[in-house]
Amino acid sequence: MVTRDAIHKAIEAETKSKRIFSIQEKGGKCVMVRDPAMTQVERKLRSTRIPTVLQETHLTTSRQLKEDEVVELVPNTLYEVEFPAKFGGPGEVGSVIKLNMERLQELGLLEEFLEVRRELLHKDKLPLLVRISHEKDSWHERKRGTVFQTSLTRNPMSDPWSIHFSNIQRRQDEWNGKSINERLMKLVSKATKMVIPNIRGGGREERWHAVASMTPYWEDNQEVTSIQLNYTPQATSVNDSIKKFAASHTDTGDDPTGYSGLCMMGHFDDDHFAGRFNLTPLRLTTVIEKCEMLLFPAKLWMHCSSGSGTYDVPPNDPRRLPPSPLDHLTRLPKRTPFMRLNAVVFPNKRCLNPTWRQIHPELFSEKGCDIFPSMKAHQEYMMRLWIANESEIMHWIEKMLAAEDYPEYARPGESYQGKGPSLLTRTTEFMMKTHKAQNKKWYGDIKIKMKENDDKAERKAREDGLPYEDPKVKAARVSKENAANGKLRDEYNAEQRKVLPVQRVSPEDYCRLFSWVDPDTGDLEYPSEECASKTLEWSGKPNDKFDQLLDKAKYLNCGTRVSNVQGGSVIPKVT
Repeated sequence: MVTRDAIHKAIEAETKSKRIFSIQEKGGKCVMVRDPAMTQVERKLRSTRIPTVLQETHLTTSRQLKEDEVVELVPNTLYEVEFPAKFGGPGEVGSVIKLNMERLQELGLLEEFLEVRRELLHKDKLPLLVRISHEKDSWHERKRGTVFQTSLTRNPMSDPWSIHFSNIQRRQDEWNGKSINERLMKLVSKATKMVIPNIRGGGREERWHAVASMTPYWEDNQEVTSIQLNYTPQATSVNDSIKKFAASHTDTGDDPTGYSGLCMMGHFDDDHFAGRFNLTPLRLTTVIEKCEMLLFPAKLWMHCSSGSGTYDVPPNDPRRLPPSPLDHLTRLPKRTPFMRLNAVVFPNKRCLNPTWRQIHPELFSEKGCDIFPSMKAHQEYMMRLWIANESEIMHWIEKMLAAEDYPEYARPGESYQGKGPSLLTRTTEFMMKTHKAQNKKWYGDIKIKMKENDDKAERKAREDGLPYEDPKVKAARVSKENAANGKLRDEYNAEQRKVLPVQRVSPEDYCRLFSWVDPDTGDLEYPSEECASKTLEWSGKPNDKFDQLLDKAKYLNCGTRVSNVQGGSVIPKVT
């Protein structure tokens, strides 16, 4: 068996790098074809290699790139993956496209893009975001630098309620956050729908209804959930400014079937080269130019920036980046600071495939309504969430009724008109309180049992005469300990998630439960019955089409973990 170290040494010894994916032209399209003979270990090791030519602080020739087996990404051209015949299902996964200013203008998106850029680069915006974030989190500067999550965020370590508002979003009135988030989300969602074929196919729409995906800010958004702003002052190192986000990485929390929109909004002086953006498994690279958008699956393709800095060639040298024909549209006020700014709009897996227990109850309140485009969209979201998680919600309502004699206990029906949001909020709060108490008891009991498992494994190693501190013996012992303790955790989790059988009612009853009074007209309004019907039809059923999309994502995997499991991931068995 060939070891990982041996593969690594063989790769290092190569004079010419092998490509994981070859880029071919077929029928007027750019097609990416994976080398079927390359193992996952080899793909992962090759994905981390960044050719030195990409570190140049000037434009490089196509010949230089070709010598290093690097391909310059052609703007406005869709790079699609060619899958083997066994992946014949519909739905696009893994594609890449960069939209330049001219194309954004054709799509009717450039004007909005430039307005958001102008606002985010205002001289007072970055200091304000820094102040807000550092007031709440003293560790922010050390861990995240000038990286800001401005929309929904999640903390996997704070289950339940891991899906919540970012601190900056809670103070969005101070920096016009709602308007900026809404426009960014709409830009990327619209662009994705316009240029990625069949983006709603492959079981995506069914999944959106069935699991109550949370896609805020725009009525027709089913693609993206969250926003991150990465600022780097021109005179500052990217590594110093955005910390770990500067290194080559994949976005592990993203949905593997979705697309991130990287909006390049930087503003530089004439002597600054913004560098390149690289998709290392594909050996694809592109120059970072003003006001462009790159759409790609950040979960699948390892990516990083490189080569930024002061030009090392004189003015008027052809190795400097020529201005765009639309460059005059990008002018900013004189006092605008020179800044690298990437606005990343992305599909967070926990938001696209949440469980009810992960969602903070503030999202069911008026504050939660604020991130949706309308009251109707907010009520429909809560209705979808109720239907998708009804068995667990009803289980906790039963427990709450027994513990607190809650008078508003309800099943969807005519007499409980409009009480859905208050029921969701109260039940979620009760679940959290109970969860904390149960956790405290469980950890007390489990500590004793886990200590017994640890002692038993240690005793067995000593009885067998094994060198207790030998790394291999210790690893085997720890593995046994973890297996035994894992069974205890599984038993606990199963106990916590015992649910009642679902007793479905009509779509009209669910709409009635989540009805509301229009604050302007005083009229009673209802969610869409079509929305309720689709969620009832698809919830709790196998989604074979979406499973096929996940299989495609696993086939493309170059070392990241691909899964549709909330709060966890599995390593796909792909060779």
